[in-house]
Amino acid sequence: MLVTLSGLDGAGKSTLTEALRHGLEQDGIPAVVFHMNKQVGLYAYVRGVRDALLKLVRSGKAPPRSEQVQASGERSWIAEVRYRIIWNKQLRRLVDLIDLATFMIYRLFVEKIRGRVLIMDRYFYDRITDIADGRRWQYLRWFCRMTPVPDLAVFVEVSPAEAFARKGEYSVESMTRRRAIYREVFSWVPGSVVICNDDRNRAMDELQRLVAERLAHARPRLASER
Repeated sequence: MLVTLSGLDGAGKSTLTEALRHGLEQDGIPAVVFHMNKQVGLYAYVRGVRDALLKLVRSGKAPPRSEQVQASGERSWIAEVRYRIIWNKQLRRLVDLIDLATFMIYRLFVEKIRGRVLIMDRYFYDRITDIADGRRWQYLRWFCRMTPVPDLAVFVEVSPAEAFARKGEYSVESMTRRRAIYREVFSWVPGSVVICNDDRNRAMDELQRLVAERLAHARPRLASER
């Protein structure tokens, strides 16, 4: 079974995914959580190599002050280049297609071979929202159709103001635009649901109820396939 949670930064996706995994395992149902940006695909692998290299560098002695200033300037330049490359929409489209193929292998291993519920903290619907500009939807609709439809696709809804208060990474205005794109994308996803996360206990109860319903529906189908 595949469960995905998408939404604004600060919506509470990570908290809900971990709580769901814990609740399932308490009920004797093995589950695993994958973070879309940190564990799946090319950018995740590059980020892992980068973090390992940074850890090696930081384990050495601190450079003199003059070298620190120079390094800071170099990091700013590198960050600018990285931003332009990573957020290049054409490159991201190619990477997303590669990641989609990679994810299908992950899913086969986790669900079919290991027999676990796969819970995704973010999913390709978040990737689609990342590259959407609010005007050209044709490619995005095509990519959404290519994406495996989860057994339960959840849009975790909070107000932009609440998301900003929780994380403060993006402005309320930018998150208002992003929420509108999420709503459009999720209108394309069959069987998707919206969970309002203004009360985390209530949101968790609703998520667990929905997962239990989908599991109950999936078990007879899986048994007949076997």
